[in-house]
Amino acid sequence: MIGTALVGLVAAMPALADELDLPHQSVDLVAPPFVHPHEQATRQIPKVIEFRMVIDEKEIVLDAKDTKIQAMTFNGSIPGLLMVVHEGTISNSRW
Repeated sequence: MIGTALVGLVAAMPALADELDLPHQSVDLVAPPFVHPHEQATRQIPKVIEFRMVIDEKEIVLDAKDTKIQAMTFNGSIPGLLMVVHEGTISNSRW
């Protein structure tokens, strides 16, 4: 029952952000080990942070012996990309 309520709340977050008329900021993600430009701490007003990440399954080579596996990649990389947001912001990922 709690899980159902939580799923409903998460699904309503984008609509809630629109109702609050929060500003939107689109952030371009970069491949690991790097991270997109961000502040360590912020005093800015709450805003919606939008990320675009393509999740794709593909064959990758693991080592010099040409060992291959099928893997899920995130914008073409493994591990996934680091997304930095601050408390008080609403993250809105678009698949």
